[in-house]
Amino acid sequence: MHKFNYDINEKKLTPEAKPKPTIEPMDITSESLQRLDKIMSSSKTSPDKKDKLIKAITGYCCTCGSIATKIATYKMNDATLIEKYCDACLARGIS
Repeated sequence: MHKFNYDINEKKLTPEAKPKPTIEPMDITSESLQRLDKIMSSSKTSPDKKDKLIKAITGYCCTCGSIATKIATYKMNDATLIEKYCDACLARGIS
């Protein structure tokens, strides 16, 4: 049996330690989003083509996997974390 030692920094686990994101809308028109929704609901489009279209145009929400509409940017010490969210997940709040 292996014995694991975990070095947990309690400060990193608190919600106060997480930086506040800068939220920006994606650079895509509402007409393009409506066309994308129509293509996604079509049964004629293959799942592989749908996946490629979403990745090329907007990307997926990191929380629920639907079409992303906003970009959240977290500024950290030596890095910048970029996550994409849909409107529904942003309305519930970023955790």
